[in-house]
Amino acid sequence: MLKTILKRQKTNQLGDTIVEVLISIAIGGFVLGITYFAINEQSHQIENQKEIAQATQLVDNQIEDIKNYTGSDSLSSVVCFDYLPDPSNPANSTISDVTAAGGPEGTNKCILQNNGSPANAGQEPAYNLSMQPPIVQGSSTTYKVVASWVNDRGTNNTVSMEYRNQ
Repeated sequence: MLKTILKRQKTNQLGDTIVEVLISIAIGGFVLGITYFAINEQSHQIENQKEIAQATQLVDNQIEDIKNYTGSDSLSSVVCFDYLPDPSNPANSTISDVTAAGGPEGTNKCILQNNGSPANAGQEPAYNLSMQPPIVQGSSTTYKVVASWVNDRGTNNTVSMEYRNQ
């Protein structure tokens, strides 16, 4: 008798109810929403890491130019800055802008693209490079170069490096 009741219930069921369909659509939408959010977040993190690597490379190039300075030139290879040391009194050393690199004169800044060339207005990401005045401590001088930029979420980021010569 139980078999007859079960057979009768199976044969009377022709499809899913509307409630079952709505529940499966809701679960599918929830899974798709979480997947989209996770992929979107991951892509923002990847882009942020690329920007950090590019800024680090730009700052490192500026530090390398300072390291390679021989004292007989005005760091013509530096994209953003000319460093003019005063060997007799390092505290009087000056930093001047290379205004052709896009930086406003007198601010020790330049605005670069990720490949190191000057950035156009509104170009993203645009890295603002600045060099702090040298800090003299005894016989060593410390140079600090900072890159700052705004990422795709509107957050300000910075990368800085220091070089100390002996």
